[in-house]
Amino acid sequence: MTQIKICGLTRPGDVRLCAELGAWAVGFVLTDSPRRLTALRTRRLRGALADSSWRRDAELTSGERSGRLTPLAVGVFSIETAAEIAKLSAAAELDAIQLSAGRDGPLVAEVRTACARLSAQPASRPLVFAAADTPDAADADYVLLDSRTPGRYGGTGRPLDWHALPPVVPAPPGSGALPADAVPDSGAGRAGTVPSTPPLILAGGLTPDNAAEAIAAVRPFAVDVSSGVEDAPGSKDPALLLAFFAAVMQTDTDLAHDDPRSPHR
Repeated sequence: MTQIKICGLTRPGDVRLCAELGAWAVGFVLTDSPRRLTALRTRRLRGALADSSWRRDAELTSGERSGRLTPLAVGVFSIETAAEIAKLSAAAELDAIQLSAGRDGPLVAEVRTACARLSAQPASRPLVFAAADTPDAADADYVLLDSRTPGRYGGTGRPLDWHALPPVVPAPPGSGALPADAVPDSGAGRAGTVPSTPPLILAGGLTPDNAAEAIAAVRPFAVDVSSGVEDAPGSKDPALLLAFFAAVMQTDTDLAHDDPRSPHR
């Protein structure tokens, strides 16, 4: 089952809708971006995930897709220092930190050390998502593969050449959902490939129209979309969100049906 992360959220209603649709993670940008938020605003938006008015209705959908009731709250950073990221993460009460700057940003180890200094409870330290070109990305909980343009770290809306990516992939869709706060066993990817550790999150210009092609080519653990489901920066379009979730779920069904090992065949 391909998990879904919706990034660049700025409005409570969009956060709630993502949770109701069964998002595995929701992203809040705390770095230079048209969607940039303060730590206080992020914490308030994160609170929308615990709104009891939709929580019961969302339980079945979210539980089936991700193994947890509410999505992970992910803070997106770029060239901030590890200490700055740790402070903002604690203030925003994040579940995970996304390092998008690769070689230009802090190391995974530096961020974990900085977070540990602020937390007396190791179990409460956030997960780390790291851009694939982060020097110690292999030590992250998840690796993010995104497109780049000069001077920008992700969020470009530009698709990758999915068919030209190196054949190192995590478990294929249909391999079973896991709790969002657990790192799954990568398993096997496409025939003849070596499974990756940690699991791969695919981003970069994804839309409801191209999600199927991207998932079939890369078989990521999760897909990450922002501008592809927006009508303006930070404003998610409900119809596009619904179409994106539907496209991902239909692709998973189609791939499982085509897999000779699938019980559905």
